[in-house]
Amino acid sequence: GKVIRYMDSLDKLLQNKYRRLDSPWSGMTDMKNIILQFNLMRMLGSMPISAMTDMGQIISRVGMGRSARMLGKLIASPKSFKGMTKRNAALQAARIEVIAAQRMNKLALTDDMYPAMGAGARVMSNVGTQFVKHTGMSHMNATTKSFVTLSYMDDIIRLALGEKQMTKSDITTFAQLGLGRKDFDEIARLYKKLGDDADMEGATVHIPNIDRWVDSQGDELPIAEKLKLLLHKEANTAVVTPGLGDLPMWMRSHTGQVVGQFKSFSFSAVNRMMIPGIQKMIMGEPSAYVGFMTQLGLGGMVYGLKSYMYGKETSDDPGDWIREAITRSGYFGIFTDINAIAEKISQGKVGLAAIPGLGDEVNSRYYTRSVVGDMLGPSFGTANDMLRAISSMFSDEMTRSDLRAIRRMIPYQNLWYLRNGINEIEELSATALGIDS
Repeated sequence: GKVIRYMDSLDKLLQNKYRRLDSPWSGMTDMKNIILQFNLMRMLGSMPISAMTDMGQIISRVGMGRSARMLGKLIASPKSFKGMTKRNAALQAARIEVIAAQRMNKLALTDDMYPAMGAGARVMSNVGTQFVKHTGMSHMNATTKSFVTLSYMDDIIRLALGEKQMTKSDITTFAQLGLGRKDFDEIARLYKKLGDDADMEGATVHIPNIDRWVDSQGDELPIAEKLKLLLHKEANTAVVTPGLGDLPMWMRSHTGQVVGQFKSFSFSAVNRMMIPGIQKMIMGEPSAYVGFMTQLGLGGMVYGLKSYMYGKETSDDPGDWIREAITRSGYFGIFTDINAIAEKISQGKVGLAAIPGLGDEVNSRYYTRSVVGDMLGPSFGTANDMLRAISSMFSDEMTRSDLRAIRRMIPYQNLWYLRNGINEIEELSATALGIDS
């Protein structure tokens, strides 16, 4: 019985019908959409800073050699890189990012909005779309996915042409992605016939022109479809983008989406980053170790940048920096969220904070959130802030934390390039209201 129900759920999930209400015009659906978009605009303004750690996962997936070679070409000739992304049909993952902000919406669970919505939900959806553009995440994700796609595509052509020796690791990786020896022979044949090379400041990048890989009837060849799907999948894995199989079933319901909002990356990171990364490290792949250490280093840098943005002093304790780097790296996915809840409930007696040498300060990523918000999602944290803000208006003494709770209710309040200005407005407001602490 359980197996049948599970398979039925998977079938509905693939049809995008799992636990949906019968009517897309229902008030419940509109309310859910408004809440999700509101939270997106309040809380994800600094996403480009957090996403800097993506480079570690890219190194782990693409490899040190490929990453270094393509990064050098990108830095040396950014215009050529941009030109290649525009004329290459294989870069569909990047194009989707620019047009639909796929990754940002999947992270916020706002990627499956009904086209038939109420007026309020439509307005919030349109404003939310503009907000995503203003953060710069669409173009940042498109650039990183283009980077991954071009790196993989160039490497596949080099392997097919025999310009590069295929290692055991390459054989295993491409076999898992569905490419065998016969596929490489076909790729080499079609590249020699239809492909060309792009020059980037003296360095050559192989461009297969997959859109020309068609038969006499004009239909796309099977190898072209296979290669495009492979590149699309790898782009969404290297730049972690939640997929259908990454999220638990309970997050597919309306209530689950509200409770689990912003947790989709945490769940996806376990499947797409942590487990494959650990497996590669066990196999002794250097790129996995370098990618992991790069991600930790960038996690520490994110901590420093966000501390500056928030007007907070960074810790002098190296242990705090290590713990911040682990948390900010995103490598351990949902386990960092579980750790944060454990640390708050136990007052630091359980979790990373309890390990000698890893500091004892509240992790900066979670210090503005309540335990209720950590456990039940940002919407419940929003309700808590709203009640606090309303209560403070009727109180004789408003505190700095009350003022901060009011600020957190404002969309765009943590947009990364406006953050310092909004901090100044908050300080002026505190002075005008006579708030000292």
